[in-house]
Amino acid sequence: LLDGGVNGFIIADALAKANLHRNLSLAELIQLLNVPRDQSRSALFTAAFRTQRLESVPTLDRLQSHFIIPPNSGARYDLELLAQIQNNNLSLICDYSTELFETATITRWLNGITVLLASGLQDASQACGLLPMMSPHEHETILFEWNKTEREFPREQTVLDWITKQAQASREA
Repeated sequence: LLDGGVNGFIIADALAKANLHRNLSLAELIQLLNVPRDQSRSALFTAAFRTQRLESVPTLDRLQSHFIIPPNSGARYDLELLAQIQNNNLSLICDYSTELFETATITRWLNGITVLLASGLQDASQACGLLPMMSPHEHETILFEWNKTEREFPREQTVLDWITKQAQASREA
C-alpha cells in the first residue's frame, strides 16, 4: 500500500511511532501528551476508574520491605477512583479536584461504595441495582427525617383559596 515515496515514508514513520505506544492506556497517553485543557471545550473525559493488583511484598533475607504510595502532586482528572487489591484486601483511593468537590462529598461517595461492596459480599445472588448504597442510618435520615414536612393548615379552605390569598398578598410578583 505504501508507494515508497515521501508520503509513504511519513505514514510508515507515523505507524512505527504509534506502534511504540500501543500498550499505553488512554489515560497514560493523555498524561504523556500533556495537552493544556481548553476551558471552552469539554474535556475528553473528566473521571477515571482504575484497578491495580499489587503483588505480595518481596521477602528479603533479614530485610523488611513494604509498598509505599508516592505523594500526589495534584489530581490528574476531576475525579479518579483507584481500587487496589493486595493479599485479598481491597483499598479504595480517590483523587479529586478540590476546586470541584468538597471532602465531605467524596467521603459520602466512598462510604456509599463501601456499603455497596459489603452488601454484595453478604448476598452475592442479589442484583447489583437492588443493593443498598446508604447505611441504615443515612437511609433513615434522608428518607424519613428530612422529609418530615407535615404542617397543619385550616381544613375549611381549599388549595385554590390559599393560592388566591397568596396572589393577592403579592400582586407585584
